[in-house]
Amino acid sequence: MNDRLVRALADVRLADGERLSVREICDVLWLCRNPPPPDDPGPGADEPGRPDVVPPPEVPDEPLTGTGGMEPAGEASLYRPDDRAEGTVPDAPSAGRVALRTAPELPRGLDIARSLRRFKRVTRPGPAEIDIEASVEAIAEARVFTVRTHRPEVRVLDLSLVVDAGSSMRVWSRTFDALEAVLAQVGAFRTVTRWELRLRGGDVRIADAGGAEHPPGRLADPSGSRLVLVATDAVGDGWYDREGWEAIGAWAAQMPTALLQMLPRRYWPDTAHGAPGYGVQAKHPGAPNSACAVRHPPWVEDSKDPLLPVVSLEAGALRRWADAVVAGTGWADAVPLPSPPETARPAVANRALTPDERVRAFRHRASPGARRLAEVLSGASRLDLPLIAALQRDLVRDTGLEERAELFVGGLLEEVEPDVYGFRDGVADLLQHGATAFERYDALNAAYAHGVRQGYWPGTGFDHMLALLRDDAGLDRLDPRARPFAVFARDFAVRLGLMADSPGPSTAETGGRGTGPNLRTGPDTGLGTGLGTGPDVEAPEATRPESVPPPVPVPSGAEERLTREAFRSTLDELVAGLGDTPLTLFELGGSGVAAHAVRRDGAGTPRHAIESSRWDGSARTVWPPGWSPGDGAFVLGTTGAPPGLLTALADTALGRADAPGDLGAVSLRAVIPPRVSVASTVREAIAASAITRRYALVVLRRHPETGELELDQLPLFEPGARRGDVTGRTVRCEPGGPRGVVFAVVAVRDRSPRLLHKGTAILPPGRHTVTAMLRQPGRVEFKTQDGPLRPVPDDRSWRELVASVPKSFNPPPGPAHLVCAVEVSGPAETVAARLDAAREVAGALADALQGRALVSMVTYGRHTFDRWRRDERPVSVPAWSVPPYEAMRALDRVRRDTGGRGDRSAAMVEDMLRTVARRVTPGPGRSALLVVGASPPHPPRTDVRSEILPCPERIDWRRELAQLSSRGMHLGAIGDAPSQFAAERIPLVANPEPPATGAKTYATDAWRTLSADAQTWLGAVDARRVVAELGLLPADLLPFPLVETA
Repeated sequence: MNDRLVRALADVRLADGERLSVREICDVLWLCRNPPPPDDPGPGADEPGRPDVVPPPEVPDEPLTGTGGMEPAGEASLYRPDDRAEGTVPDAPSAGRVALRTAPELPRGLDIARSLRRFKRVTRPGPAEIDIEASVEAIAEARVFTVRTHRPEVRVLDLSLVVDAGSSMRVWSRTFDALEAVLAQVGAFRTVTRWELRLRGGDVRIADAGGAEHPPGRLADPSGSRLVLVATDAVGDGWYDREGWEAIGAWAAQMPTALLQMLPRRYWPDTAHGAPGYGVQAKHPGAPNSACAVRHPPWVEDSKDPLLPVVSLEAGALRRWADAVVAGTGWADAVPLPSPPETARPAVANRALTPDERVRAFRHRASPGARRLAEVLSGASRLDLPLIAALQRDLVRDTGLEERAELFVGGLLEEVEPDVYGFRDGVADLLQHGATAFERYDALNAAYAHGVRQGYWPGTGFDHMLALLRDDAGLDRLDPRARPFAVFARDFAVRLGLMADSPGPSTAETGGRGTGPNLRTGPDTGLGTGLGTGPDVEAPEATRPESVPPPVPVPSGAEERLTREAFRSTLDELVAGLGDTPLTLFELGGSGVAAHAVRRDGAGTPRHAIESSRWDGSARTVWPPGWSPGDGAFVLGTTGAPPGLLTALADTALGRADAPGDLGAVSLRAVIPPRVSVASTVREAIAASAITRRYALVVLRRHPETGELELDQLPLFEPGARRGDVTGRTVRCEPGGPRGVVFAVVAVRDRSPRLLHKGTAILPPGRHTVTAMLRQPGRVEFKTQDGPLRPVPDDRSWRELVASVPKSFNPPPGPAHLVCAVEVSGPAETVAARLDAAREVAGALADALQGRALVSMVTYGRHTFDRWRRDERPVSVPAWSVPPYEAMRALDRVRRDTGGRGDRSAAMVEDMLRTVARRVTPGPGRSALLVVGASPPHPPRTDVRSEILPCPERIDWRRELAQLSSRGMHLGAIGDAPSQFAAERIPLVANPEPPATGAKTYATDAWRTLSADAQTWLGAVDARRVVAELGLLPADLLPFPLVETA
């Protein structure tokens, strides 16, 4: 803001036509900052200034050159000019503290809290409480005072957040404070505690909030009621020892344990744990890692080693992990334990790296935001976390903590003082090559605004900053050592040429580091000021039009003018002739230059990437001669552009450097009309270009002799095909699993295929005529006679897909039959949820086996046990052996059973089983029974242990169930709560009760028997998984389309 104010004052003309001088502008700015009282004319010429009014800084009338009129480069002061005596530091003036809130350290905390709500479902029965409603009903029915009790579910999980104490993790300290608060607000955990993991060689210790150290076994909880979350970036030397992994493995053997990886996913292969290639899924809510189901990569043999889930601090990743741990409806990425890498420690491996190697490795791995952040910070010799946060918030927006962490693990910084960092020798100069002078000037103003004017007070943390404002009655003192912001401003002013790099203080005075290399001293800077609390440091000369040298006069029309159509035609020719060497189009406009890189990827598809360098729109360009931004964008097309050409052209356009000698092979040099987008035109040219390789669809084909399935290619388009070309192919689709059939397109050259894209679509079994249309190079769309196919991206690796192909394929002999039996007694909301679950499973079966599935719907309620049983509703069959969607419509007519009188501890499950057994007939197809409810069946005779009344018809539910099983029927159940199936199987209580002997044991045994093949509950229904576990899908699933051999 202040730089724009100075420019506006510089353009003001007085009555005589003259402009304001440098001193007059400084006086105006000073008066704006320190206005006199309305009735105070100010001190006279010979009257000494009063202590509460600060005189303006002494600024000479002539322009400042060299070091005249400026403080030495080594003095980055937080004092006013009159507070400093010659060669001495005065007593610290008084000041008062003002809290300034900064950006939140966990901006998506609400989404993270929502993603962890799944853990609210990990419960166990709590203390017995009086059930008032049930007691009233029992008294009304029995006419005897009766007290009914129940044990409501309570949450039993404790969460321990174990944070790595490595130096690279300090950047996340306030983030973990915010995360700890979010975890406490989720409401899923009884307690949330934070620990510090200290890895010292082979010694592993955890420290509590008070700093006291404990052995890792301090967190061990054999009951499994503790959830351990280890937060780290896994790059410290301690992670390359076995002891740390063994400690985590001991936790994982007893408790659900996961590793919270703070770095972006692309960094994971280079960390101590490597890229996760396994998957884990809990067999019951809150199961320890050692009791989880494991999904191994196809190329790895099964092993019994425990696995450690690895998640990132993102709501989506945490939600997938919670689904895997609580509901068992997904898979969480995991690595094997113990997992000490066999490579050298980072401190040893990186010791011999040169500055150039460090910068190149960082730029190769880091995100664009992290690279920009490093370039912005490279002008400072001293950095701390508040300074980094302030500059990142103002100058590298749309970045966050991940980019900051990339900087700390990139090997560019080293700790020069406690919590004070600096770039390694030679690194800052290399990073500065990517920043223009105007970007450095923006960094200078941001640092000055946050540090020098506000007076950063160190040691107060960086969730807020305490600004020290001049206050003669204040209780604090300005510390001359608390000046990282001023040091940053000083260093950047030297680089911008606003100050000379005069000899500064000794190394001891600058915290063990010098003031940085002497880059260059700029020419006459015109308006300037010191780095005290006076007016802001002014912009470099190139930002003011009056100081830019006039352009060299050349005849107009020196560059070729192209119309939009001619420009597009030229791009078509350049893209068509594109080979292995990339084509780069440099677009020069009034506010910057952009580099459009066009290169072919491994599949021969042209790809477009953009990199830009911008400057202030008021700056004047002097290259190319005879061109101005009003004429339109100047485009320079070259093949094989040398590195750094973008920055070189930016400096050339602004007159800061001569034109580069090496431009590569120039193929285009022209001016295009205004409002013509180079990026859009390049994309259009790429989309309209012809393909250079043959495109084919991956299919399966039977071997003519052995009958085994083999992967093959079904040709779609030949080289030379363009956008809009269409071809038709006939394929046969068989059930490919819950996800459907994979449509994978490859580009083939010399019989070597390269994958272009793949996705899954659900098609009914049978023959299909698929029409393929070339949308653009690298993209093929499909449609059938029923409409367009919209494949969903498949996240499975190619190895997994190939490994899932069966050796042979034998079609099932008949349709699959699913019988859904739904209990319709109980609360209306619960009955509605049961009916929805039945619809969801039926729909999943219809999607997986369209045309080859039949569904039956059966509903049942409770026995009334009155004398005439007039209010009792018998078992109802709304639909039997009908197509899935017809059965789903039949559920809309189902009414809830109000229950009437009777024993509500059981339902008519035994009557339902007899009804199903009488209707089911043996056949060649697969069949399954899915029971959706909560009440167990009535025993055939009086059961003293369960205290459940026997069935009025004396039906033995076990005998009926055995009859169904003998006919090859698979059994599954969906309960209302997870404890319905395995209450005592879940080790969530430190001192579990002795084995129950009443209705609880009877009900649990009954539901375990009813769900012999598949079991889940209403809060975690994965319909596709239920269908698969019930055995309704064929044994041989074909992930790819099948082509019949003629």
